[in-house]
Amino acid sequence: MIATLTATLLAGITIVLPMEAPVRGSEIELGELVTINGATPEQLALLEDIELGRAPTPGYSRTFDAQTIHMHVRRALPGVAVRYDGRRACRAYLETSTVSAKAMIEAVDLALGAEVGTRDVTWSPDSTLGALEVPLGSDASAEPELEVILGGTTVVSGLLPVELRIKVDGVTYRTVRANWKVSVWERLPVLTRNLPVGSKVSASFFELRRTELPADGRSAILSPASMVGAVAMRTLVEGSLVYSKDVERPMVLNEGDLCILIVAKGAIRAKVQVVALGTAGIGDIVRVRTMDTNKELAARVLSDELVEVNLDA
Repeated sequence: MIATLTATLLAGITIVLPMEAPVRGSEIELGELVTINGATPEQLALLEDIELGRAPTPGYSRTFDAQTIHMHVRRALPGVAVRYDGRRACRAYLETSTVSAKAMIEAVDLALGAEVGTRDVTWSPDSTLGALEVPLGSDASAEPELEVILGGTTVVSGLLPVELRIKVDGVTYRTVRANWKVSVWERLPVLTRNLPVGSKVSASFFELRRTELPADGRSAILSPASMVGAVAMRTLVEGSLVYSKDVERPMVLNEGDLCILIVAKGAIRAKVQVVALGTAGIGDIVRVRTMDTNKELAARVLSDELVEVNLDA
């Protein structure tokens, strides 16, 4: 046994290059390409872990000759005799797997579902996604990891930028950027009839329907209660939301007007005299200041004499 071991050590290390070898992951290690004979366990571990460079792109290959490999080996084991056998060079090609468009869409579905919770929101890709070929990781049975980054701070109606990071062995291999068409739905007041220019608008012309909420939210949408004295400034169609620009409404409060503020909390109603700090129509929100404490509040206009703050809203 001692004689056999001595003969092996004296023979030195032999590295055998095949014609070609499959590799995985983003970096090529020497142990993936060659067969190493005559090395001690410690030497073998060092040699197998030598990184030769980046793995080729799927569909392409990289060639490593004995001289190139020897440059790396000499840095890892200086002064150790190494002999090369087999082919003059080895062609490395990438083992790959396919990330389907369905898998990417499902990953975004999960991320958006977690983000919106129980809100009524629908979405779909704004353009067609294609399948991607990516390297197999060190564990060939493991699927590539898909990390989804949603653009923006909140999900609103419109185009949502989405970044899909495809990771192999925990490292981002490819990033796909796309847009998702998002619709946020709420029950909103819409017109039940067409109204030509100059028509008087009444609260009775509205009903609540499941409607796509604009990206800027509810703030720009007029409520039926704010339609007292309103006149259509353009043709308004059945099923549409109504905005300030669509109608002309009389202003019932002007800056400096005195009125009564109702503060509502459950069944409790408190009244205090306030002064208006701006101009507003019925249904608008206006800043007011209390006469006794000079406290400023945002209140909804009910009439030319009343404004309200509902603490339950």
